[in-house]
Amino acid sequence: MRAWIEAEILYLHADDVPPYQKRGSIVRNSYFWALRSIAVRADFGKAWEFEAEVWYALQRMLTSFMDSGYLGTSETQLEFSEAATIPPVLQPMATWIAIAEFIAEPAPAPPEFPAFEDASEDGPEGRAADPSLEPEPRTSQSKSRWSRKSRDRPKPEDRPRPPYSSYI
Repeated sequence: MRAWIEAEILYLHADDVPPYQKRGSIVRNSYFWALRSIAVRADFGKAWEFEAEVWYALQRMLTSFMDSGYLGTSETQLEFSEAATIPPVLQPMATWIAIAEFIAEPAPAPPEFPAFEDASEDGPEGRAADPSLEPEPRTSQSKSRWSRKSRDRPKPEDRPRPPYSSYI
């Protein structure tokens, strides 16, 4: 996980923090909640912040999750740029990486959609209507079918009730 320190606050890059997945691994989700519980700020899409007071707990947590064997070093090791100084508390779970690898690549530009040249050919106004794609209009028979279902349903007072036991 790419990390850097500014003003005694450790930042973890937003792309490297573990994501929470509703149907994901229990270990990964526990890792997510454990990291989030000691973070000062853990906003979605932003770098997570950890104060110096929790660095020792962070180091022990990263070590224990890595030792469990379920998570790899890329998910539990802090990666600082070559020019950074790693505090002694974080050194057991930290390493240096090249500055070129540390800088995140810019997000790709959104694709450009071509403008319609001829509205009569491609545009929705000029498109030939395919009758098979049009929704069927509701007829009086289809409307009455739905009302008939609700009309045939027994009223709550006419529905059978379960027998009650004698000890209630």
